[in-house]
Amino acid sequence: MDKAEDFHNIHQDETCLIIGNGPGLGDIPLWFLESYPSLGSNLIYKLEGFKPTYYATVDSRIMYEYQDEVMAAFSDIPKFLPTPNLDKWKGPNIYRFHHRPGPLFPHPKAGKLFPRDLLSDEGITYVSVTHILLQLAYFMGFTTMLCVGLDNTGDGEHFYGSDRSRPNAEKWDQGYAILEEGFRPRKIINISTRTKCKSLPRDNWRNYIVTEKLAEKA
Repeated sequence: MDKAEDFHNIHQDETCLIIGNGPGLGDIPLWFLESYPSLGSNLIYKLEGFKPTYYATVDSRIMYEYQDEVMAAFSDIPKFLPTPNLDKWKGPNIYRFHHRPGPLFPHPKAGKLFPRDLLSDEGITYVSVTHILLQLAYFMGFTTMLCVGLDNTGDGEHFYGSDRSRPNAEKWDQGYAILEEGFRPRKIINISTRTKCKSLPRDNWRNYIVTEKLAEKA
């Protein structure tokens, strides 16, 4: 791929995993995470033995403090970063999307949802990086987005331990509600085990086990 727009609809009608970094991610076996194309973010490289299909971050702290670790672990996978926010982050397989400040969704100038040039010309906005993962998944054509590790506790707990960040869980939840409604008839389903997110439909991750992967595990 030469640019971010080239990812438009490359996964049309497929199912993906949106992987959050909440403590509940530790409840999900790696073989399940490997069952679907996946989008991960921030410090997901700390999940030993796992590599998502795609990576994104919007946090300048990740760039300044963890860029080397991310690049060492994920140099070979597509990484989506906002411009101009993280323009200082350099390396292979980096794709830029234009950060558009403002209301999360929908964008009144966008017309039909997520045209091919949206990432660069119109841009996308967010409150959390998970909002970016979801919008990237939509842009790529996924019709079902299964969220794991999306605990939304707001207490800074992650699968790798405590973090000094204290996210605004209420605003995050409001964003999920906006995206879930705007994406219909495509589906966002929260299959996280310990979630406090109230805005997304819930289900059990075991209902999405791919039989072939289960056979491989056995």
